Amino acid sequence: MEADYSARVKKEPLTGEHRTRNRLLAIITVLLVVWGLKLSASVTLPLAVALFLVAVFWPLQQRLEKSLPRGVAAALTLLCFLLVVAGMVAATWYAVDVVSEKWPQYEGQFRELVSTLESRVRPLGIGNGEGLSGGTERSLFRTTAQVAGIVGAFFLTMAYLIFGLVEVHDYHDKLDRSLGGGQGSRWIKVAREISVDFQRFVLIRGAIALVTGFLAFLFSSLVGLDFAFIWGLITFILEFIPTVGTFVSMVPPVLFALFQFGPSWQALVVFFGLGTIQFVMGNVIEPLVEGKYLRLSPLVILVSIAFWAWVWGVAGAFIALPLTMFVAIACRHFENTRWIAVLLSYGDGGRVRRKRKKTAG
Repeated sequence: MEADYSARVKKEPLTGEHRTRNRLLAIITVLLVVWGLKLSASVTLPLAVALFLVAVFWPLQQRLEKSLPRGVAAALTLLCFLLVVAGMVAATWYAVDVVSEKWPQYEGQFRELVSTLESRVRPLGIGNGEGLSGGTERSLFRTTAQVAGIVGAFFLTMAYLIFGLVEVHDYHDKLDRSLGGGQGSRWIKVAREISVDFQRFVLIRGAIALVTGFLAFLFSSLVGLDFAFIWGLITFILEFIPTVGTFVSMVPPVLFALFQFGPSWQALVVFFGLGTIQFVMGNVIEPLVEGKYLRLSPLVILVSIAFWAWVWGVAGAFIALPLTMFVAIACRHFENTRWIAVLLSYGDGGRVRRKRKKTAG
């Protein structure tokens, strides 16, 4: 009796009431997941970064495993990642050393500027009258806490990355056993496509960021703007945040040009020069290169950056595009969610439809 009832329910089409209820349940589930991600950022953010790194460095480990044991290949892959991190730390250390060496000649101007700003905003009731050094102790405490949080998140990410590289082989068999051969192979196919797109994203963004950062450094050096290496480094790092990073990277050098040269033609040259570099790279080069491979809507990119920055802060903004690519690729492989991939894609979603025909064929 119960079996006949279950079979009859399965054959019956969903009514409008059922569809509405399912959609409401889906929306509630998404909201709860987002809320959970925001509350558990100290754990889920390092996990998301580690999974992204596993997808990026996995091909290197595969090549090494052809001639080396799995553990040795994973250790060498991890070493390559640490070398990249060490290069970034060394560049940042060099930038700090350059600033500390030249800062004394600007210290007087900086204090004068701060005093002027304090005198202007004090009549407006802004500030608590403590001056420049009034909140030093609290600022030092907050900075120490932030540094400790960053260090802890880094080591947690490293732990996730190590175990992910070692155990990534086992998940093929686990998916086949738990989901069945067809579903397991399907998810493995999705994972491989995501990995390929992540690697393509890193290569494209890295190349564009490197060229843009070098041009910003070269231009700053030619016009005599101090700390040219720092402006190039900031541009390089922020270029990994699409669209938003392009505008934000211009703010520090332009403000410093006003500080160094004053409101003169030289500051205008810095503004228009860096603006031209960012315009050409952001509106000519990037669309030509990224539009061919990533195919995400510019509006979707902006919304995803704002959304993931709200969920996970600055780190979320950096990995917003890979996370959105993951959602688009995963939705593309399933009939019920393919419409989401079409909405996220650039243009009319033709690539998604072509992918669908290719899969069906």
